[in-house]
Amino acid sequence: MTIQTNSDTLEDFMDIKQIIKEPVKEENLEEKLEMVIDGLKLLMEKRRHRVEKLRLEIEQIEADNKNLEETVSSLLSNF
Repeated sequence: MTIQTNSDTLEDFMDIKQIIKEPVKEENLEEKLEMVIDGLKLLMEKRRHRVEKLRLEIEQIEADNKNLEETVSSLLSNF
């Protein structure tokens, strides 16, 4: 079982601080907005994959627990 604790933030995908510091000009606004939206899409996709992976791990752990419970019950009934 592996649990990753690294944080997934928008800053992992783009330099938000740099985007915010630059003066906002109307012609740059659309470009900056697109960059932020693209970064958010990447972040959401990465988190979605991580949630899927964690769900699969949970299913595997539950199956392992069920098998272990059956083994313990079997051992106890023979004892």
